[in-house]
Amino acid sequence: MDFYKKFLINLTEAESQIWKFLVQGTANKKSKFYCPTLSTIDGKKINSRTIILRKAEKKIKCLTFYTDKRSKKVKDIKKNKNVSIHIYDNRYKLQVQIYGKALLEYNSKKTKNIWRE
Repeated sequence: MDFYKKFLINLTEAESQIWKFLVQGTANKKSKFYCPTLSTIDGKKINSRTIILRKAEKKIKCLTFYTDKRSKKVKDIKKNKNVSIHIYDNRYKLQVQIYGKALLEYNSKKTKNIWRE
């Protein structure tokens, strides 16, 4: 079956394939899913910037990226946890928009291990 027909006919298959692309994007620097665009909100202003996707966990529907705690995106997320991720893969003519809530994690056992590695 053609790649596009799978997306048009079966939304479950489409979601599964997108998660495969997200997971691949964490390891393949040439993947369009490696560098998605993150959008945050500062009052009435939307801020968008490129991030590096570090981890994609389908089971819990979680995407992980790292940033400096002094960054503008952290300030935005502290004010408003609503975020979106945008990815466009020209190879498949596929545009993905993901909406969610951001969780800031720092000075935890998990983040200390990440920095140590």
